[in-house]
Amino acid sequence: MILRRLTQNLREQNWTAITIEFLIVVLGVFIATQVTDWNAHEADKRRGAAYLQQLTTDVQGNVVETRRLLGSYEAVQAGAARANTLLQQPSPNPRELVINAYRASEYAYGESSRATWDEIISSGDIALIPNTVR
Repeated sequence: MILRRLTQNLREQNWTAITIEFLIVVLGVFIATQVTDWNAHEADKRRGAAYLQQLTTDVQGNVVETRRLLGSYEAVQAGAARANTLLQQPSPNPRELVINAYRASEYAYGESSRATWDEIISSGDIALIPNTVR
């Protein structure tokens, strides 16, 4: 339909109609491009917000794990201090000495979660993280 009208206007050399139809097409393409860009921007904002939420969850989990490790190492330190005190006694309680020496030798390991961070870096999406200050 549009092509037929355009061909007819070209034959009749109706330059005003041709110009108007050309501007309508250009304007339509421009609007379509703008809508596509806006949709892509909104999708990036949603993905950035999701990354931020996942990072927050990861960091909160890491804080909990670090506190657990801190408590464990405080118990290790207390065991070492008590074993040292017992070793300085002339005749320490052997059972208590072995228990505290064992506690002093314990090792706790906690793995931090950085999967979200690694995903962001490897995908190159670091710019999608919203720059918010709380």
